[in-house]
Amino acid sequence: MRPPVGVPRVRDYWRMLVRSWLVILCATGLSAGAAAAAGVFLVDPVYAASTQVFAVVPGDAQTHAAYEGNRGASVRAQTYAALATSSIVTLRTIDELGLQETPAELAERISVRSVPDTLSRFNFPVSVLMGVTVTGGDPDGTVAVANSVTANLIAASEELEWHDSAAGPALLLIDDAKSAPEVPRPWWRDAGTGAALGLVLSALAVLALGAGRDRILDRDQIGYLATGSTVGERSEDAP
Repeated sequence: MRPPVGVPRVRDYWRMLVRSWLVILCATGLSAGAAAAAGVFLVDPVYAASTQVFAVVPGDAQTHAAYEGNRGASVRAQTYAALATSSIVTLRTIDELGLQETPAELAERISVRSVPDTLSRFNFPVSVLMGVTVTGGDPDGTVAVANSVTANLIAASEELEWHDSAAGPALLLIDDAKSAPEVPRPWWRDAGTGAALGLVLSALAVLALGAGRDRILDRDQIGYLATGSTVGERSEDAP
């Protein structure tokens, strides 16, 4: 079969996809299901243990002093959050528990947020209550790391705020970590990624198979073939 010039065109590719819509749909659905199942059964679970600390600023009982103390503690909350993932805290935690990881790797497992997690119009936390969360693959080990990180964070904050031979503004432990529940994995993300991959690969496969066949895709090709055959016959008959 003589291939037409300039064919297949864009609309021919579109016709290939439309004709094979059921194949593409099935491939997309199967890919989404396989990706979601792989995320549930093949990915190791992640556990999270949390503690709560309260930022305090010593001062007298006057209203203005109490307001300034609360404001100062709120401003320091961002500093305490950065301190929790610093090498000052992570190195002490690694040495204390004998962890086989670097300070940077441990810092990636630590997160600190104010409770509630809202900011003022000056972009400072409105609460001086903070939650320290540590993730890991072992529930008991994650609890131990969370408590150690919190204890070292409190000690480091007191050392940094030391003033006039006494501990300055620091953190007060409210709740320590007692358990590490499993972190739910969003299966829809895995399913969405698998669906997108299945859609693209199945569409490309359909187009590749369709373009590689010696098959008429459009009635215009019939006219082209008929015209080409007529011209060829005339050329052969010409002296």
